[in-house]
Amino acid sequence: MGRIKEYDRRGVLSRVISVFWKKGYEATSMSELIKETGLNSASLYKEFRNKGGLYETALEEYRQQELEPFIRPLIDEPNMQGIETFLQGVIKNATNPDFNGCLMMNALVEKEVVSTGAVRRVEKFCTRLETILEGAIRGAQKSGEIPVRKDPVALAHYLLCLIQGMVLYGRVEDHKPHIEAIIRTVKQTLVT
Repeated sequence: MGRIKEYDRRGVLSRVISVFWKKGYEATSMSELIKETGLNSASLYKEFRNKGGLYETALEEYRQQELEPFIRPLIDEPNMQGIETFLQGVIKNATNPDFNGCLMMNALVEKEVVSTGAVRRVEKFCTRLETILEGAIRGAQKSGEIPVRKDPVALAHYLLCLIQGMVLYGRVEDHKPHIEAIIRTVKQTLVT
């Protein structure tokens, strides 16, 4: 009979995500993660193998807990309303004074130091998000909200690029007042 885990895995991952989100992968040490989680090093290494394994698991948890609800409007309402709700979420996040970007996109900034598995996770999510954006754009085209003459694939690329850029743009305090105007311009670009 295996030993029962004596800790809350989701709680541990939440604390790990917080550290990686604030400091980044490279600047975070295992000793900081051990201190933050309250687990001993043997438990962390047994459960997650190493810092890279812990990071990959944290990215997956982040995707499930943060990003899936964030992109849900695009899935539930694949039309202009879903796109607008999603973009309002972008505004809300990027204008938050405590905005640390997106953990997934931050991983791309550290692409040279994170594991290949971490990079693959991020790339897979980006590809999926682009497909979801394209579906919402096509839905908005069917309902006449976005002109059918516009290329839905190109618009999906455009929106993903915007979202990825907003991760860094929103981290600069002086940029925050401009974010809503940028999103208005994006919406205008979609519908005209």
